[in-house]
This record gives sequence, structure tokens and C-alpha cells, in this order.
Amino acid sequence: MNNTTTNIKRLFDHLTTGKQFTAGEIKTQLKIANPTATVSDLRSYLTKKKAIVDVYTRKRKNSKGQSVTRYGLGMARGYRDMVAPFGVSTINQ
Repeated sequence: MNNTTTNIKRLFDHLTTGKQFTAGEIKTQLKIANPTATVSDLRSYLTKKKAIVDVYTRKRKNSKGQSVTRYGLGMARGYRDMVAPFGVSTINQ
């Protein structure tokens, strides 16, 4: 298992806790040098495996008014569309 694969697995495990994390939090908590590239690699991996989950971004303003991007897991778009008529919430808020 190479370093990229290890980082993808660690990031996925981290996101499966249901929490959302910023790139800075991923960098410090998981010791991943380039979190945004690892998120991109994870998205590609999930797409290739046809997973029902995907990595989503949520842009918010912090207390200083700066834009902050948080990453979290949610149900992939095709699956969300499929269960939406039944009132099922599929993305962690």
C-alpha cells in the first residue's frame, strides 16, 4: 500500500465519523501534507468503485468573516435523487 492509498484510507475513515473537517484540520489531525489533493483522490476512488457515498464541500464564513471549506461524506447524487421522493435526508448537516 503506497502513501497515497494510505492517506485516502485514513481520510475516508476520518470522514466516516459523520463530522465535517477543514483542510487545516485534516492536515494537522491526519498529517496529510496536501489535503485537497487527497480529497480529490478519494472522490476519484469512490467514483471508480461506484460507491453510494461521495465527499461534499460546504463553504461557510468563520467568526472572522473568512470563507472556510469543510469536507464531509454524503450520499452520491444519483442515490440522493432516488430516495428524495421518500423524504430521506442523505447529507450530514
